[in-house]
Amino acid sequence: MRPLIAVPAYPIRAGRVDGWVHPSIGVPAPYLEALQRAGAQEAVLMPVPRDPVDAKELLARFDGLLLIGGGDLDPARYGQARRQQVYGVA
Repeated sequence: MRPLIAVPAYPIRAGRVDGWVHPSIGVPAPYLEALQRAGAQEAVLMPVPRDPVDAKELLARFDGLLLIGGGDLDPARYGQARRQQVYGVA
């Protein structure tokens, strides 16, 4: 049986992708393709659960978790200064 890997998606605002008039969620294809090449089964998760769910309980169903890169973590959370390359943080 192939390992099941959770991949949290991120929100995409309306208009960020050409021709998309509604907000969406996404995961860049190369991440999913790499999991497939490695023999894993990927499972894309919604970025914000509709109902509050205990993360430990949810992730217990999976064999692994792939956190994709992005500019969504404020460096101040881990004691660092924000650089010009950081984007999309509140």
